Amino acid sequence: MKFRFEKEGFIPPNALAYSAPSREECEKAYEQLRTICLDEVNKRYLDVQDMIGRVLFELDCYRMNKQIMELLILREIAAFSHENGYPVMLPGMENKLVLFELLGITNVCPMKYGRMAFANFPEAEPMFEIHVAVQIRDKLPDRLNAVFGSIDSAKDREKHIIIQPFEALDYIGELAARTGVPYQTIDIANLHVMGDPELLNALAEDVITKELGWQSNAVPCRFLTDVARLYAFAHCNADEKTPELFVSIGPYIFRDRVYAVLLALGFPTPIAFRLARNWAKGDEKERDMEMMRRHGAFPVLLEAYRHLQNQWPESSCLAHVTVLAILKYYELRYPDVYAQIRAKYDAQETE
Repeated sequence: MKFRFEKEGFIPPNALAYSAPSREECEKAYEQLRTICLDEVNKRYLDVQDMIGRVLFELDCYRMNKQIMELLILREIAAFSHENGYPVMLPGMENKLVLFELLGITNVCPMKYGRMAFANFPEAEPMFEIHVAVQIRDKLPDRLNAVFGSIDSAKDREKHIIIQPFEALDYIGELAARTGVPYQTIDIANLHVMGDPELLNALAEDVITKELGWQSNAVPCRFLTDVARLYAFAHCNADEKTPELFVSIGPYIFRDRVYAVLLALGFPTPIAFRLARNWAKGDEKERDMEMMRRHGAFPVLLEAYRHLQNQWPESSCLAHVTVLAILKYYELRYPDVYAQIRAKYDAQETE
C-alpha cells in the first residue's frame, strides 16, 4: 500500500491516493478497530452493553460496505495531527456516530448532544474526507506509508481520501503551542449543557453580524447547538436570509430533521434521503413539494423546503462550529497572542 497526493493519471483535487487493501487486510483492520473501540467503551461508559451494541452496529456497517480500512487510515491521520499539536475536523454525518469519536477522528461526541442517532446509516454515503492543518498535510504520506506500507493491496486498484484545508486548524495549533494550553483541554461540548455566556455570545455575534449581516441581538443563543443552527443557515443556499425566516423555519434548518419527518410520513428510505438533501430546483422542487404535501407534510416543513437548499447535517455543522468555538476561546482568553498569529497569516495571504 502506497500513499501519495500526486502521481501520473487522475487524482481528484486535495485527494490522498492509496492502493486499495486486500480483503484479508480489511478483515485485519476490522479486528483491530473492534478491539480499540471495545476497550474505549469499557473505559468511558457505564452502560457498556448498550454502547457495545451501538458501536458494533456502526462498525459492521463499514465492514459490510467494504470501507473498513478508511476508518483505520482516518484514525492514523487524526493521531498524527494530534501528536504534532493540531486538531482535525471531520465534515459530514459521520460525526453522529460514536465510532468516530471513540477513534479520536472527531471531537463531536453524540452522547453529549442527545445521542444524534442516524437510524438508516447503511443507506448513507460516507464522505471519507478530513480537514487538517497545512502544517500536517504534506507530512501525511510519509507517516501513512511508514504505518501501512507493508499492507497487501488489491492489484491495480486505488482509492482516495479527501484532505481539505481549514484555516482555523492552523491557528489553533499555533495558539496551543504559544499559550501552553492544549486545545484538547477545552471542553467545548459541555457548552451544550452548561453554557458559557461570554464565549457563546461572542461566537454567535460573529455569525450573526459578520456572516448574516443582522443586528447583534437578532437571535439569542443559549447553547452551542443554537450557534450551529445559525451557522448552517448562513452557509446553506437560501433565497433570503432574514431573522424572521430563520425563526419560522428553525426546526428544519438541518436536513436530519427533514429526513426523520419524511420517514415518519411513510417515504421509503432512499426517497426520504434524496429529498432531505434538497438539491432540486425549479419544476423538480415543486414536484417534490407536491409529493410531500400529498403525504401530509405540514406547512412549516414545506416553507423550509421552498426557501432552503443543500442544508447541512447537524453533526457536520457542529464539527465546524466546535472548531470555531475553540478558536474563539483562545481569542477571548489570549487576545495578544491571537492578534499576533492572525497578523502573521494575514500577511502571508497578501504576499
